[in-house]
Amino acid sequence: MVLLMLKDLGMQMSYRGVYIVEYSGPLIILALLHWFRKQIYGFSEKYDLNQKLALIMVLGHYVKRILETIFVHRFANDTMPAKNVIRNCIHYWGFMAFTIYCVMQPQQNKKKWGLGGKTAQ
Repeated sequence: MVLLMLKDLGMQMSYRGVYIVEYSGPLIILALLHWFRKQIYGFSEKYDLNQKLALIMVLGHYVKRILETIFVHRFANDTMPAKNVIRNCIHYWGFMAFTIYCVMQPQQNKKKWGLGGKTAQ
């Protein structure tokens, strides 16, 4: 006698789709914080060097991850339960929103490069 047990994991999503959604969210958050900077912070200044470098690195990181997901990675499992997608997106999107919100603040303490950490006069 063979006993076969099945477990319904609910709605499923492909791993490739999961990672594209996870990595696209931070790019959307970054774009929204850039476009609506004046409405979010109350005023807008030009980005300083540190902010520009942070934006370029964040964009590069997530674009690289999306391209790797599409063209490089092979996934052992075909699908992931959709409830895991929500948890993963909360992690990626929430951490990114908090981090980039702090980095892009116009009134942050601006340090100048090459001055030993002192602000320029």
